[in-house]
Amino acid sequence: MRQMLRDLIAYLPTRVVPGALGLALVAILTRLFPPHEYADWALFQTVNALFLTVSIAWLGSSAARFLPAAKSEKEAARLARLLARWGAAAVLATLALLAAAFWAAGPRLPATFRALAPVAAPALVCVAITELILALLRGRREVGRYTALSLWSTIGAFAVGLGLVAGWGLRVEAMIWGLLAAAVTAAPWGLRRALGAPPGAGAVPAETAVEIVRYGLPALVINVLTWALSVSDRYLLELMRGPHEMGVYAAAYSLAERPIFFINSAFLVATTPLGFAVWEQEGLQRSREYLAQLTRTYLLVGLPAAVGLGVLAVPLTAVLVGAQFREGADIIAPVAAGALLVGLAQRYTLPFGFHKRTGALMACYLAAAALNVALNVAAIPRWGYRGAAFTTLAGYAALLAATWFASRRFYTWAFPFATFARAAAGAAVMGAGVWALVRWAPLPSWALLAGGVAGGAACYGAVLLALGEFRARART
Repeated sequence: MRQMLRDLIAYLPTRVVPGALGLALVAILTRLFPPHEYADWALFQTVNALFLTVSIAWLGSSAARFLPAAKSEKEAARLARLLARWGAAAVLATLALLAAAFWAAGPRLPATFRALAPVAAPALVCVAITELILALLRGRREVGRYTALSLWSTIGAFAVGLGLVAGWGLRVEAMIWGLLAAAVTAAPWGLRRALGAPPGAGAVPAETAVEIVRYGLPALVINVLTWALSVSDRYLLELMRGPHEMGVYAAAYSLAERPIFFINSAFLVATTPLGFAVWEQEGLQRSREYLAQLTRTYLLVGLPAAVGLGVLAVPLTAVLVGAQFREGADIIAPVAAGALLVGLAQRYTLPFGFHKRTGALMACYLAAAALNVALNVAAIPRWGYRGAAFTTLAGYAALLAATWFASRRFYTWAFPFATFARAAAGAAVMGAGVWALVRWAPLPSWALLAGGVAGGAACYGAVLLALGEFRARART
């Protein structure tokens, strides 16, 4: 538990800074761009996410699973070099597929989106290479170098992009230039540490390479299905309802998702390699204890965050987005709830990695993604972006149910129901108090937001203290 908390704290800046800058970017861009133009930026982000998913993410999953299990530095260096070679080939192959799709779509793509292609293509490649380096650093638990590289990638992209908007009058393309500049400068600095010292003669055994492929290819499909769950609704909204609704939805979705996904990704980045190390080195019982402690900590942080976002939706949007985007406040609660369910589902996906059963996990994601897309097709024409928000919640609920049910066939652990009950009670009391503040206090939006966050946190902590949660954690 202490090691988990140390790693979580060490990785925290890599989640806090991108999360904070991401929210700041939403606040700035929704004041600079109208919804239809912000939709172009949101579409590029979804293309970037898909490119990373197809080219690199499956190798990141393999790095997190196999590098912690390496028995020597030479073995880890050989594995890292193998994954790097495969990553370079995968990036080039994915770029070729994207170019073919772009050519086939031709004039059916929006003209503004086609104009971004000359800068978008190199940005996609360089960002993917940087993400591969980060995945290798994470798998090798190079926490300091990972943190520095991740922070530069985020801060550099933010600074360069906004500088180009302010100084040169560029629009969405400025933000893509920022991503490109940050990736080009970051990648060389992290490459040597990611690969490790030259391992000398020898190669990764063929059976290990085959095992990595068997583990990684289902992870590739899982990552594509994750993309479908989280962002395919943007394309359906653009197609069925137009760029204005898509822009409003994308901005509100970011406000709701980023704080919870910041928590999710902090837990995922910091705890997954450690979880595999516990499984490999300390065995079944310790891994069960680890997973229960991890889930307990996640519930204590994630539940109040999701409830708080829901009850503070109106002042949050009033403070953070431009006036044309504020109608999206009513989707923040369901999107935040869905993001919380993703984090819980991630606790149940770890045992699939322990047992290298990514094929079974793929089936869970396939069922959830199919349900999500089907519901979107049915709901978006009638209810627009509000329908998309609730179908996202339904898709993530299905993912949680599927991973829970499927994982129990080969791995069980004790879900911390007592902590869940105490955290839910604290979040309910906190939510009621903050809702009353927002409803009746005659204060400006910024004061409601600040007071709701501070007062809500104090109220939640007091309820947990009264219910004995901290004493229960001390005993465990």
